[in-house]
Amino acid sequence: EGKVMQTVRDEHRREERRILWLNFQEVIPALFLFFMFGGSGLAMEKGAWAFFTAALLCLGIGLFLVGSTIRQRGRELAFGNSVVEQLRKAVSQVKHREWLFGNILWWYLFPGVLGWGVIVYEKMLKDGVSTFEFVYVTVACAFFAWVYWINRRVAVKRYVPRRKQLEEMLHDIESDEVRGSTT
Repeated sequence: EGKVMQTVRDEHRREERRILWLNFQEVIPALFLFFMFGGSGLAMEKGAWAFFTAALLCLGIGLFLVGSTIRQRGRELAFGNSVVEQLRKAVSQVKHREWLFGNILWWYLFPGVLGWGVIVYEKMLKDGVSTFEFVYVTVACAFFAWVYWINRRVAVKRYVPRRKQLEEMLHDIESDEVRGSTT
């Protein structure tokens, strides 16, 4: 039991550090874009609303990530120190990450693309579409699709197998406990 507990804790800590680093890598650009778009909006005579909209959407992405991380940490504090509780904690963490990566479209890409889209519309497409603008929008949309695909792939390839593995371990341990208590 001690070795299993240590393995689960070590894996949990490793994953926690990795996710904090990933969140940091997302929150910093969100804040940067908030200030960049907000500052650009302040400098605009026409179309400032588009930049302010993009700034607020970028801020929303960063706040969502921070809030989601804090909420998940709160959930994890409720778990005890037994092997079963540590496995439940690990399952909760993995499910949260699987959900974040799997649902990136609505909490990350949609606000980002919407903010980008209002700026593109206001500054580029409002008066008609040139060849450059068409290519720019097409390449940007392909990039957004690629980001979506990569994140969905991470959810399916990394977190679904890990969740299943942890749930299987949890089921085995709980089954052993039930068998042990009935004999």
